[in-house]
Amino acid sequence: MINNRTNCRSAISDLRARIGQIERGKKSTKLEFISPSVIRTGITELDSHLPDGGLTLGALHEITIPTPADTAAATSFCMSLLSSLLQTRKGIALWCQNSDMLDTGEIYPPCLMQHGIAPDRLIFLRLKRDDDILWAMEEALHSHGPACVLGEIAHTNLTKTRRLQTAANEADLPAIILHPGWQGTWNSAAATRWRIKTNQSRPYGLAKTLNEPGNPLWQVELYRCRRGAPGIWKMEFQNEKGNLSLAAPASNGPDNSCSTDIA
Repeated sequence: MINNRTNCRSAISDLRARIGQIERGKKSTKLEFISPSVIRTGITELDSHLPDGGLTLGALHEITIPTPADTAAATSFCMSLLSSLLQTRKGIALWCQNSDMLDTGEIYPPCLMQHGIAPDRLIFLRLKRDDDILWAMEEALHSHGPACVLGEIAHTNLTKTRRLQTAANEADLPAIILHPGWQGTWNSAAATRWRIKTNQSRPYGLAKTLNEPGNPLWQVELYRCRRGAPGIWKMEFQNEKGNLSLAAPASNGPDNSCSTDIA
């Protein structure tokens, strides 16, 4: 439902783009969805799988860390999303840290730079209680100040995530929950729900010759998607370039096309 003038103008611009494609006689059977109201991951296969061509801005998105060993992978995935967002929107991002989750490690500042995030565009707020983090996220959304809010939440429920989803929708800003899955699960009002797992890296080139680890390799699973289908992808973080891409197929192994067979 279009509920404000910004979304209305966005819808009209998208409609004009679609009409223009038809008038120019493009042969493509699938017209490109053009919308400024999404976070594009930069990975065509992943963006095209999502119903809006990317992660919807005015919505809540949830990223689950299955085990403590997956914390770095999930955190890095969040940074990739933030980097993509901050490249197209003004303002800062607010990251609400849970002090009880710091035993799995703190944010490493040079890692922000590696992801293309300038330190002056990110504010960290450290709190102890989940309810305080949810309150801070909701108030930040109501203020329309930040470009994005992210919170590390160990425990919440459907009612509280509905409040956060409503605040994100009204502000037309994205809210992201980073959740340690080993501490429990809950029903959620999030538009998308993800699980990020660490996979064994595949060294190649000089790293293989020196018997060193290759680039980080992750399994990115979209297990809930409003108006869309689930999917699983293998992703590789390019340390040298500082970006995320589909992992190249292993030798004599299966290809990396999206799988929707989620057990």
